[in-house]
Amino acid sequence: MRLFICFLAGMMVAALNFVFAGLHHSMEKVSFYLLISSVVLIAIAILLSGSAVNGDRARANDAFEDSAERRKRFKWVWNFLIMSVPCVISLAIIYTL
Repeated sequence: MRLFICFLAGMMVAALNFVFAGLHHSMEKVSFYLLISSVVLIAIAILLSGSAVNGDRARANDAFEDSAERRKRFKWVWNFLIMSVPCVISLAIIYTL
């Protein structure tokens, strides 16, 4: 259920991108807004997962973090990744047209 809600939130983000670009009457703006929103959502997921840090920091995070905190953090990572899926799919459809 949680993943479905995140997917719906991502669809709302993609729909808002279409609305904002529709106000500018430009299809290039649609692809630009979708690209920016998907990159931002994926970047937030990368930062939350800890993938953007070096090995020493990752090892220190693993040493001082219990499994409940790790599960909670990765739950947020999945939420942001699922939210970025509709934007990436919309972007791929626009580029193939």
